Formats: sequence, C-alpha cells, structure tokens
Amino acid sequence: MASRAAPVGAGGAISLDVAHRHVLAHIDDPELSPDELAGALHVSRRALYRLFEEHQLTPGRFIRQVRLDAIREALAAPDNAQRGILDIALDYGFTDSATFSRAFKAAFGVSPSEWRQR
Repeated sequence: MASRAAPVGAGGAISLDVAHRHVLAHIDDPELSPDELAGALHVSRRALYRLFEEHQLTPGRFIRQVRLDAIREALAAPDNAQRGILDIALDYGFTDSATFSRAFKAAFGVSPSEWRQR
C-alpha cells in the first residue's frame, strides 16, 4: 500500500485538505472507506465525522464526490477518448457500472456518456 498522508496540519488538527489528498492518493482503491480514512489520518471515526459535519458532508459522500469529479475530468480528457467509460470508472474505485452510472447522473444531472459527448 502507498504511504499515508500526514495526518495533521498546523496546530494538530486534521483538515479537509489532508483528507482530500489522501483520497486522491488512494482513489483507485475500491476498499477506501470512512474507517480506512480515519485510520490513515490517525483520528477516531467520530473525529472524522465531526470534521466533515462542519462542511455539511459525510466521509462516504466526500470520497464518492472526489471520485466522480476525477472521472468527469478523465471522461473529458482527449487521452481517454478511446477508453470505455466503465474502464475509467474502475480506475477510480467504482466496482460496477450500475452504481457508477446512478452516482454520476445524480451528481451531474447527465449520464456519463452524455457528459463525454459534450
């Protein structure tokens, strides 16, 4: 497994930025979960949920949104024009087409294929 992100910022508090960096570093891991994120940041599950609560998020939704944002960018990249949409989604930690397609449409209002055609 890759090295973990440094858990704390100035003053010893974890930040959303540190969590974001960790999620990006492990974006391809389908097992990435709130519990794994808490462990990687060396905080309790409760402390992690408190951090995200301050931003009206949950850790699970945050992980999913980071993945979806990265996939949206990948779908628009000319280098990926010949790659299948599911192959790209699998690269970013999704494990099946239906879950990915529903999540993408819920987040962006269009299907992955519609987004790619734009």
